[in-house]
Amino acid sequence: AETASASVAANCELMSVSAANGVWIIGVGGRVAGQCLGGQGPGVLGASRAWTHDGYEIAFTTADGINGQASTNAIEAVNISTGAVRTLVTSTGPDYAFNPRWAPDGRQIVVSIERFATTAVTDCTPIGSAVAVVDLAVQDPKPRLLTDMATFADYPDWSPDGTKIVFTTIDLGTRDAGCAEFPLGSSDLYVIKPDGTGLTQLTHNPSGKTPIRAVRGV
Repeated sequence: AETASASVAANCELMSVSAANGVWIIGVGGRVAGQCLGGQGPGVLGASRAWTHDGYEIAFTTADGINGQASTNAIEAVNISTGAVRTLVTSTGPDYAFNPRWAPDGRQIVVSIERFATTAVTDCTPIGSAVAVVDLAVQDPKPRLLTDMATFADYPDWSPDGTKIVFTTIDLGTRDAGCAEFPLGSSDLYVIKPDGTGLTQLTHNPSGKTPIRAVRGV
C-alpha cells in the first residue's frame, strides 16, 4: 500500500526557498501543500533540495553565513511528517557540500563538493568541484571523493539500480548561486561507480557553449 508520505512526494514538488521562509512543498497543480521546515537563524537554508525515494524525507543544504563568512555547511534532512531534522554530513569551508541525491536504498547520498578560494559569502566563483559519496550508515559520515577537483564535476545523481552515478563537468554560464561561474570549457556527462572505478565519458561536446546537466535513468 502507498504510504501517506510517498503519496505526498508523488504529487508535490519543492518550492524555491530563502533563509527566511524555510522549506515548502507545493502540489504539481500549484497548490501549496505545506511548510516542511521554518527559517532558522542567520544561515542560508533550504538549497539543493531532494526527496528520498520513499518520500519520507527531504535533504537540503545549509550554510551558516554569519558576519559575511560561511565557515561551515551541512547536508540535512527533514521528515515531512514529523518535522524532525537530522544532519547527514558537515563540511568546512572553503569546501562545501551541495546537490545531495539519495541512493535508491537510502543508505548513501551523493553530493558535489565545491571549493572556493575563501569562505566569504560574496565569493561566488568555484576554483574546483568534485563528486563524493557519503555513507550514512557509519557513525561520523564523511564525503569520499570519487573525482578530482580539477574536473569541476557537479550535479550528480544515481542510476535507478544504484550501481552508477552520473554527473556533469564544468557547468557553463551563470549557476544556481546567481553569480558563480566556472571557467570556460566544454560541459559533458560522465558515469562512475560508487567505489570510484569505471569512469566513463558519455558525451563529447566540443563547443563549450551548451551546459549539460546530469539526469536520472543511466
